[in-house]
Amino acid sequence: MNELPRVTPDVEPTELADLFDLHGGVIVENMLSPEELEIIKSEILPMVRQSPSGQDEFEGKYTTRTGGLIARSPQIRKLVANPLILALVADIFGDDTAFQVNQGQLIAIGPGESPQPIHRDDWLYANFPFPLGYTGIIQSMWALTPFTKENGATLYVPESHKLPELTQVVRKGNRDRLDYSMNSDPETMRFTPDDAVQMLMEAGSVALWSGKLYHGGGNNVSDHVRWGMNIGYTRGWIRQEENQYVSLTAKDLENIDDDMARLLGWNRSGYGHGYAGDMQDPLDVARGRDGHQGFGDPELAPNRLGDV
Repeated sequence: MNELPRVTPDVEPTELADLFDLHGGVIVENMLSPEELEIIKSEILPMVRQSPSGQDEFEGKYTTRTGGLIARSPQIRKLVANPLILALVADIFGDDTAFQVNQGQLIAIGPGESPQPIHRDDWLYANFPFPLGYTGIIQSMWALTPFTKENGATLYVPESHKLPELTQVVRKGNRDRLDYSMNSDPETMRFTPDDAVQMLMEAGSVALWSGKLYHGGGNNVSDHVRWGMNIGYTRGWIRQEENQYVSLTAKDLENIDDDMARLLGWNRSGYGHGYAGDMQDPLDVARGRDGHQGFGDPELAPNRLGDV
């Protein structure tokens, strides 16, 4: 099977997006130095130690998931705002006016963990099947430790982002319903870990993939924990997986700049989507400042009513 292409950090953003589009994902090697890795790991280690293990085979009973890191870790914000990744996201989501962080989560897969069921991240959005060619989620997985065959490197099915959904419209009671993907036998049985290959990476590399790519966490048969920093991005009109407005306090918001705040969701998208109050910019409202009003950019929709 074809593996994801590998590039270096000096790749042109357009080339990176083209590879992502064609293969459903790409690996950028050596994005973080050993020194940067140690700073990140030392900063978030106390939080990881306090995180509970998962409750089922999907979460992983020997896996911890530590969220809220964008608020709790200044170093993680640097990963979130990596210029190369943001350029890729902007290219793939180019038909939208805004995009945002979907979640930031440290996934630590411990020894003894079984493989995660093979799935699509698009299934997060309940029973809405995005059409082929339309990407709803872009995932990044930063390898904070090496991703090896033994320690649970992420599994994926090459080229599977090109496959249509198998979910069906079914009759439930008096209504036709679209069967939810994760409860649908055709979908959940479509691939198993035996159909997949692994995203093998050195620490400091990052894997990027489409929400349509079938994948899952690998099984860990080693004696050490695999650390992966999962940062997702989604279109501005879609509700985020991690509720940033609760994860970040008002004090946290004061400590981040406007660009980061907008990336985290304090923004408008499309035309008229996400305003606050009297059609004000949501970040202006959150900051307690005067700002422009309206469904969108005031230069595109100026107030021509005058004093009424």
